[in-house]
Amino acid sequence: MGGLQLILGLQKTSVTLHEVLRREAEVEEAIYRGVGGVYVIPCGSSLQGFLKSDLEILGKAITKLSDAYDFILIDGPAGLTKYSLLPIKIAEETLLVVTPDLQSISAALKMKVAAGMTGSKVGGVILNKQRRTGIKKEDIRTTLGVEVLIEIPNDRGIYKALDVRKPVVTYMPRSSSSKAFKMLSLRLAGEVDGLRSYQPGLFERITQVIRA
Repeated sequence: MGGLQLILGLQKTSVTLHEVLRREAEVEEAIYRGVGGVYVIPCGSSLQGFLKSDLEILGKAITKLSDAYDFILIDGPAGLTKYSLLPIKIAEETLLVVTPDLQSISAALKMKVAAGMTGSKVGGVILNKQRRTGIKKEDIRTTLGVEVLIEIPNDRGIYKALDVRKPVVTYMPRSSSSKAFKMLSLRLAGEVDGLRSYQPGLFERITQVIRA
């Protein structure tokens, strides 16, 4: 439903994924350059446009772009519906984004099972909005049986960035959440050398000690 383009300043796009899924445009026409050089295919915000979309076209569109990009990330909705299952069928790998509460972990467990049934490899868990009172990383790893790739702290920087409609990694690059996102990107890209050379700042090291 088009939430991503609000943060990336792409809300005035004339061609979106909805037009592609209605066969009114080619997928290349819906690609826009976002902040930091990331290319984005935003969804439209129209409910009518969403309801008229043919989701089966999504797989063909992704296949068409697969040779042109190193990584293609599909931001799928939570819960087990046809709208969330189709991206899992298309993707080579599924990342489970969870928050530290029982409801989210229960939903992630179902998504893990669904991914296994469709043949999509579960690459790991991203623990989002982690807080001191939330369920711990090791408990989530044990429950889901999947490695937790990173803990994204629930810091104020995320909400400040949302208020001004900018990505936290560019608006507050020194916040603890931004540093966690950077570490996650290095890990997903397989940049082992970059990950080893990445040294957290003093505030981040203090935070890690407090959490431990």
